[in-house]
Amino acid sequence: MSKTTVPAGGITDGTLTSAKLDQDGAFTFNEGSADVDFRVESNGDANCLFVDGGNNEVGIGVSNPLGKLHIKTGAQAGTPNVDADADELVLESNGNCGLNILCPQANTGSISFSDDGDADVGIIEYAHNGNSMRFTTAGAERMRITSDTRVGIGMTPDGSFLHLTGGS
Repeated sequence: MSKTTVPAGGITDGTLTSAKLDQDGAFTFNEGSADVDFRVESNGDANCLFVDGGNNEVGIGVSNPLGKLHIKTGAQAGTPNVDADADELVLESNGNCGLNILCPQANTGSISFSDDGDADVGIIEYAHNGNSMRFTTAGAERMRITSDTRVGIGMTPDGSFLHLTGGS
């Protein structure tokens, strides 16, 4: 494989600007905040990876990201709307759309809600070892749905859940 040397000021013929290849092999795009976009194509997707240098957004499968990270597998009908208070991760599809959390069967998959004083003040988790869905608020588990259809909300004085519905 041959080496390509990029001059310190970048290539000025319009092909490559505001980029630097460091001695250690690191390649820097948009150095100095020059508002330059970066795009990687794949076999069939012109925007397999797109970095919007002016808006600080990244798109996978999309050239106009609707949030900090926008993953698009299919176009929505009409103009998609995104809540500005929840646009750090946007998943878009023209059919079913989902997020998959994979972990070993003996472990727990979770979504945690944190703040500057508590790393796990709110949690939605699925415990694979007992096949239960658990909900935590204010740092304590408040509700559990078990694999035998029991729904427990709140705690009794002995520390067990008050079973409200389902199961035997």
